[in-house]
Amino acid sequence: MTIEEHISNLKVHGVTVLENLIPKDKVVYYRNLILNYFSDGKNRCSEYGDGKQTIKSDGINQHYFRSFLDIFDSDVMMDVLRGVTDGSPRWAYHSDIHLNFAGAKRYHSDAQLHHIPDGNYPVAFNHNDYNVYRIATYLQDHQEDTGGLFVFPGSHINPDADHEEYYIGTEPGDIVIFDTRLYHRGGDCTNDRCVLFGPAVGKDNKWTKLHAKGAIARQLKQNQETEYKLEDFVKDKLNNLGIKFD
Repeated sequence: MTIEEHISNLKVHGVTVLENLIPKDKVVYYRNLILNYFSDGKNRCSEYGDGKQTIKSDGINQHYFRSFLDIFDSDVMMDVLRGVTDGSPRWAYHSDIHLNFAGAKRYHSDAQLHHIPDGNYPVAFNHNDYNVYRIATYLQDHQEDTGGLFVFPGSHINPDADHEEYYIGTEPGDIVIFDTRLYHRGGDCTNDRCVLFGPAVGKDNKWTKLHAKGAIARQLKQNQETEYKLEDFVKDKLNNLGIKFD
């Protein structure tokens, strides 16, 4: 698929798949990072106390997971992100590391303005310049099960219309990029399902800045922190990529 086709998919359908983007040895390495981080009940989010599933909010901003930033070394990835943001990508401060995380089983969007008291959420959701995209990396095969991502293509443009459900069954090494307004739901959890869900990048405008504000608020709450800091290794990477974050 060409860069132009990926960009068209994101604008029209709200989702595209970059196939075989991560080498197989890196997939194994990433999975082991996640499994080791959460092994023996360590580092569990207090909001998910069943012991089977957990999440690390703002995961890519943790030094332990810094190698996940290498996904941005792909020219294909960056060409697509620059294409859908009119050449002005901005960091949206929105990433999570999942282990067996069921997430929201009902359809929902990941637009973050509902976290902001003075945000006009309905207007923002339908605004043509709300262009924020999440990058989901599933680190196991979901072609033969339903552990991948279910979406309603086109629902980012008109959430009230009737949309046909579509299942995205990825192979290890595939990356799914989707519009944060797109209605989607998590698939069925499989044993040791490891996912880098996010990070998010948007067009350099006020909507992405507001999205970032909402994402930071949610992540601070889940991490039981009161002050946010973007780590220097992330800043260095973003500066090298030309992704704004101020």
